[in-house]
Amino acid sequence: MLTDDAVQALEAERARVATIGTRWVFPGDRVRKGSTEKGPRSRYTFEKWWTAVEAEAKLAPVPRRQWHSLRRKFATEMKPAPLKDLAYLRG
Repeated sequence: MLTDDAVQALEAERARVATIGTRWVFPGDRVRKGSTEKGPRSRYTFEKWWTAVEAEAKLAPVPRRQWHSLRRKFATEMKPAPLKDLAYLRG
């Protein structure tokens, strides 16, 4: 679950940019081919970030445990919650 500070930061950015929904949350570093806009951040970047966070937290690496597995765990644990609340929590 997001902290209050994280929610406030996202809401402030949404107000500042006023384009949430038409822009990437994590834009990549390069402009997409045939476009003037940046595409999404590479999955390899997220993999590097995950490895760094795992090391910083001193967690033992577990095969196949990354972002998606945690998202699925969250979804499973939150099954009893109303769909509207789940949509809000996951953005």
